[in-house]
Amino acid sequence: MTNSSDLSTGAIVDGSQVAFHFTRTDQKGKALDSSLDGEPLSYVQGEGKIAQGLEEAMLGKKAGDEFEVTVTPEKGYGPHDEDLVEDVARENFKALEPLRTGTLIQVPDDETGELVVATIVDLGPKVVTIDRNHPYAGMTLVFSVKVVAVS
Repeated sequence: MTNSSDLSTGAIVDGSQVAFHFTRTDQKGKALDSSLDGEPLSYVQGEGKIAQGLEEAMLGKKAGDEFEVTVTPEKGYGPHDEDLVEDVARENFKALEPLRTGTLIQVPDDETGELVVATIVDLGPKVVTIDRNHPYAGMTLVFSVKVVAVS
């Protein structure tokens, strides 16, 4: 529910259009990615387009605010699901040769048939092991955030 006093103060509420810069690190401080060398990330508060824990931490913030938030897998990209790791015949990847571990590829979802992102995690002579979990699934992440704009 949007409170008119929140809008007049520029605080982030559900429905706010927000632009922010971030640096995402793992719990040990290893940088995973950042928007600092490019454009800020934009989203609409309350639509669930960013990690839940980050979206919750954004509520009430204003343009110019800087903060850090730790996001657990449950409020981030979910736990790592071993059922989403599978071996696929290498012959199915001929068009993608040469293959490398760590490469992101698109594969059809087993249930919906829609394309989803998977990571190549192991290469064998006859099979390729892929992981359809989000690359950050199972990880506790630390976001350093600077809110750029709120409207």
